[in-house]
Amino acid sequence: MALLLAEALAGIAYAQLIRPGCPMVLGVALMGVSMKSGAPMMGTAEPGLMNLLVGQMARHYRLPWRSCTMWTGSKSADIQAGYDSANSMWPVLLGGCNYIMHSAGFLEGALGVSYAKWVQDAAQLEGFHRFFAGIGDEDLDAILGDIDRVGPGGHFLGTDHTRLNPFVINRLQNNDSYEQWLDEGAKTGEAVGNAEARRMLETYVAPSMDDDRLGALEDFVARRRLALG
Repeated sequence: MALLLAEALAGIAYAQLIRPGCPMVLGVALMGVSMKSGAPMMGTAEPGLMNLLVGQMARHYRLPWRSCTMWTGSKSADIQAGYDSANSMWPVLLGGCNYIMHSAGFLEGALGVSYAKWVQDAAQLEGFHRFFAGIGDEDLDAILGDIDRVGPGGHFLGTDHTRLNPFVINRLQNNDSYEQWLDEGAKTGEAVGNAEARRMLETYVAPSMDDDRLGALEDFVARRRLALG
C-alpha cells in the first residue's frame, strides 16, 4: 500500500508542478499475481482488503479515487468469471470508489473481451447501482390499502403493489423450474449472453449524423489506418 500510494502521489505531485491546481484523480487499481506463473489473479481476498485501504487513503488526501474491476482470469464467461467479477467489484464499491473503468466483458486478465460477459456484466451493474442507492422512501398508502383489501387469511400475490414489482430483476437470469429451463434449451449464462449480444448488434441503429461530419470522420479513419499500416 505504501508503494502504490507513493507512486500515485508522485504522479499527482509532478502534475501539480507542471500545472498547479489541475484537478487530479488517485488512480490505484489492484490485483493479485499467481506465484506459479506470474499471471494476474482477479477477485482474491487480499486485493479486496487493500482496496478498502485505498478508499480510506483517498479520503484522507481528499482525492477522488479511480479503479477498475469486474475482471477475471477465466477464459470464458463461466462460474469462475462470475466469482472473480463479483469478488473484485464489491470491495471497490464498499471502499467508496468514485470512478470505475473497465467494468464489463473482460476475460483472461483483460487480454480478451467476451460480448456474452459484457451484457451479463452490464445487467449486474444495474443491480450494484440499485444496492448502493440504498433504502429509499416509499409511499405506504398503496401497501396499507392492499392489506385492508386482502384481510386475514389472504395472500398478496395478485395485489396491485405486488404486480408493480419494484425489484431490480435481471432479465438475463433464469429463475424458472428445472423442467421449464430444460424444455427451453437448457441455456447456460454464456449462451444467453451471446444471444443477447447478437440481438443488440443486429437491432442496433446508428445515431443520425450530419453528412459532412460523417464524411470527415470516415476520411480521418481511412488516413489513420493507412498511416498505421
